[in-house]
Amino acid sequence: MRCVLKIYLLIPLVIVAACQQSSTGGEQPFLPGGGNIRLVALGDCMGSSTALAADSQDKLLATVSGGTVSFVHTAAVFNCCLDSLNLEMFSWGGILRVLELPYCDQPCDCTCDYVVHGEITELEPGFYTLEICTDSLAHQALCSVSFRIGE
Repeated sequence: MRCVLKIYLLIPLVIVAACQQSSTGGEQPFLPGGGNIRLVALGDCMGSSTALAADSQDKLLATVSGGTVSFVHTAAVFNCCLDSLNLEMFSWGGILRVLELPYCDQPCDCTCDYVVHGEITELEPGFYTLEICTDSLAHQALCSVSFRIGE
């Protein structure tokens, strides 16, 4: 009887410990992949982001054709002397998290608003949320859009 009581007392502790481990501030198991991503185009610097601050707001639009999603991220803020931009994608279930990784060999003392055009291919049918984030853990999602890939 005492053994049974001890087991019943331990079960809630194990469940609580498991719940506490799984809720670690949004650190889900995001993994690279979920489809193939590529940068299609990068618009020119649209002026200083501080001068455009009133109009400048991250926006994300997506269009779906088959298993391909084309997206446009407007008001993406990067250094004025941007040399290149790489896109990296992480996924967890139906969430596709895109990181925009700017490269500046010799940074300037200003930032600009850019328009980023990207494409994700080879997605399975289903419902997705595309997020543009500052890191793979999404401590700050800049913008997001939901869409559906049909059968």
